[in-house]
Amino acid sequence: MDLWLPALLVAVFDFAWRINGQFNTNGLQTTNDNNKNNCRPEFRRFGEQACLDNILRLVGSDTAFWFGKNLESSCNSSAINDVNDPNCYLPNASGQRKYTILDRLFSVPPNINRFDRYLTVNYDSPEGNYTACGGDFQMPRRGINANPDMSPTSPWFIRRAPTFSMQVDQNTYYTIVTMDGSTGDVLGAVINYPYETQDAIGYHPLLQARNRTSPVVFVAYRQSGRTSSVSPKWTNIMAGPDSGAQFDLSSFALDQQLSGPIAMNVMPVNKDPWAAQQRIDQRGPNFCAQFISEALGKASETFIQRFDRSGMDSFLTVGFSSSASSFTVCCSEFTYVDSVETANPLSDKTLGAITIRTQPDIRITRANGGGGGGNSDRLYTIMAVDPSTPKNALSTPERPYTLWLAVNVKESQGSIAGVGTANNVLGYAPTIPAPQSPPHTIYFFLFEQSGEITDATQIGPKYSDPLCADFVLGRCLFQITNFTKDYGLKLRAASWITVVNDAYARYWMIKSGQVEWDICAGQPKYTIPCLRPGELAFAKARVTEVSAGSTLTSSIRRVVLSCFQFEVALPERDTFIPVLGILASEQIPYSLQSVYIDHTDHAHNLTTIERISLLPLTLT
Repeated sequence: MDLWLPALLVAVFDFAWRINGQFNTNGLQTTNDNNKNNCRPEFRRFGEQACLDNILRLVGSDTAFWFGKNLESSCNSSAINDVNDPNCYLPNASGQRKYTILDRLFSVPPNINRFDRYLTVNYDSPEGNYTACGGDFQMPRRGINANPDMSPTSPWFIRRAPTFSMQVDQNTYYTIVTMDGSTGDVLGAVINYPYETQDAIGYHPLLQARNRTSPVVFVAYRQSGRTSSVSPKWTNIMAGPDSGAQFDLSSFALDQQLSGPIAMNVMPVNKDPWAAQQRIDQRGPNFCAQFISEALGKASETFIQRFDRSGMDSFLTVGFSSSASSFTVCCSEFTYVDSVETANPLSDKTLGAITIRTQPDIRITRANGGGGGGNSDRLYTIMAVDPSTPKNALSTPERPYTLWLAVNVKESQGSIAGVGTANNVLGYAPTIPAPQSPPHTIYFFLFEQSGEITDATQIGPKYSDPLCADFVLGRCLFQITNFTKDYGLKLRAASWITVVNDAYARYWMIKSGQVEWDICAGQPKYTIPCLRPGELAFAKARVTEVSAGSTLTSSIRRVVLSCFQFEVALPERDTFIPVLGILASEQIPYSLQSVYIDHTDHAHNLTTIERISLLPLTLT
């Protein structure tokens, strides 16, 4: 009984598994969804053959991947052959189309009936950070178990060479080739696995930067024996750029006396900014606009949701140059050195108001490198808006506040030399966040014009709310949706930055006439007045609150001011009295924002408190 019971349980379990296709183990639901999950690690523990059959089906399928028969339904032949097209370009698409991985990697597709072993491929990506497409990215550590049923990974996480594991025959050596299943490019190759494994060529990751999921394919061959190296003919081809145009697994296996393939694996890979930046650094097409477009689509503002983002084909660099400056505000001295910052739309970077106080420098990079090559130069409108200004008064989610508007900006060879004052319809007016306001997001938009705009002076009055105050007329509550529609403007690029209140914003507000203590309240070291140890100050105080039932007379009363006492004549309400103060030490708590008077009415045996609010003090 004890011997056959475990076997019976295993048989029952196996039968239930085959019938239901699912089993819950350790709280993990492992559902076999029409053979789509057979290669996930939690499924392979129950047997690998279903996964091997799935891999064989995938590499021979003419519809499983983006380059299959369905491509023509969404891409015309021109786009398929356009290297700058982020969605459709397919290398070596001229001539007879190849729809399957086997057709694309082998000149003579092998006749494979079944794989008898699984090739395990693992990546270990340590944590790190990178800068790409104007953004700064902090990435976690991640382990990748490559398989066709996994969620697509990104190039950053497979930037280091993988490790392999496979059932091997005794005293048998193997060659494993890693390839881009879309282009046929060789990403890496090792020989003499597993006993004396060495690189035939060094590994480099798939730099997937286009709007598609591409398969990385791992192919294992059995060697006829130990080999000292791969012939220079093949190493030169594999290591060269665009190796897929020349490399052929069928010919390679024949020359190297390899048999197989005996195992294959497939890993889906999506795009990421790191790969896009690597492409740019290698003087390839710039596909950063895709990431900006996707991020812009997540914005909540109504006017942004109404934009047609399908034409965004350029990357916009917005650079701020801030000169050195020094000033005193809220009783503190501030010194800033020269700095250069750029808008960082893909990150959470914030800048202070001092950094964005002057008109930024604008640069563009088109995906195809700009002018030339049959691409005419463009005429642009540049616009900066702040939808975060006080709601309803200056902006709404549909009608933002306009910080800058320039038209008829000429492109030359894919770049903008600069935006002059002659282009400005509304000169650059930086946003100045108030002390208690949330961060402001400034959006910069690059629109392509259909022709020269000749009535630029009418734009501000026409699309701004006529009820706006004179000093913001032409800017506030700007009807940006109507403006872009009426002038036939096409959105080509966008960028944005988050701006917060800083010392410069407080300094600017006070210089503009706003009340100092409203702006500086709560700031460290702020007192009224800004006194140093031993300094004297005179002030005028205004009686603003009087306790109920008390009567102010001209009698002398005692004023308690921090640690000091003064005797003053109490005037009538809303009149002024002089207050003399001295600050002997920074350690003494001192604030003249309000003064309380101990007023004892001996005739009626009452003690009341009156509050005096102080006006700004003048140092003497």
